[in-house]
Amino acid sequence: MIKKIISLICVFAMMLTVIPTVMAESTPAIEIITENTANVFYDSEIAKFNISISGMTSDADISYNIYFKNYDDDNYVSEIEPVLVDSTKRTGQNVTDEIYFDLGNQKYGLYDFEVVIKSGDSVILEKTVPFAKSVKSEKQNDTFGACVHLTRYADPDTTFELMKNAGFGIARDDFNWSKYEQLKGRYALTQKQKDVLVSARKYDIDMLAILTGENA
Repeated sequence: MIKKIISLICVFAMMLTVIPTVMAESTPAIEIITENTANVFYDSEIAKFNISISGMTSDADISYNIYFKNYDDDNYVSEIEPVLVDSTKRTGQNVTDEIYFDLGNQKYGLYDFEVVIKSGDSVILEKTVPFAKSVKSEKQNDTFGACVHLTRYADPDTTFELMKNAGFGIARDDFNWSKYEQLKGRYALTQKQKDVLVSARKYDIDMLAILTGENA
């Protein structure tokens, strides 16, 4: 009986030494970054993708694929057209790479950039990042605008940069009076409201302030 108990203790002790080793084993992770706001590229730009792959413990086949997504609005169907397929092989636990894609002769619209890690025929991990090729407007039109909620959330610089490049000249947003006058007779813009106005001026966006929404 005592021998059985000792044997069970030994087995349990061995399991405790093995479990941390298994849990500590890393799994691959993919990070894809571009330097353009919202991954929007304009006209003849070259799209640059910074790729970071970590946690690889052995050789693996890595493929970079770019697909043009041609949407048929009438039938709600997306036709996928491959425009770049590039496969390579990397070794080691950490891989950094840069992929350049010349958009000069490509169609305007939406694309997917895809990274696939395979071992033999088995897919270990894949990640897809959307991006777009768009026309950059040289002139803003004050009769075109967008309704935004930047005083509540989101980053004004990101939104206003995209709006300016699209030719929009005016933004409609909530400047709630209940936030402007939080105490009776004391008037002050919130820091978020100030940030929106500063950013709008930076990108030459006129503000249409709505004072009556969601007031207490």
